[in-house]
Amino acid sequence: MLTEKPKEEMINRLKRIEGQVAGIRRMVESETYCVEVLHQFGAVQGALARAAQAVLSAHIDSCVSTSLEKGDLEDRKAKLTELVELFDRYGRVIGR
Repeated sequence: MLTEKPKEEMINRLKRIEGQVAGIRRMVESETYCVEVLHQFGAVQGALARAAQAVLSAHIDSCVSTSLEKGDLEDRKAKLTELVELFDRYGRVIGR
């Protein structure tokens, strides 16, 4: 998965996203103009997509590349199938 420095960066990124979501809750509680709230939803969605992209990239760099370099044929096929499924499932979220 993520090595130490990228892991710390991801944790910090997720904390910022948590703060953004808490901000949206406060906006709703204080009856902020809907368009402003929607802008913040867009910002959170973008931040989540970038976080997901970073995790997928780390997965490709570590698990998938190791399997392609060192794994047997079945393991390579399994990792490639998994990768295709991940892109099918999350590609719309990540590719925004």
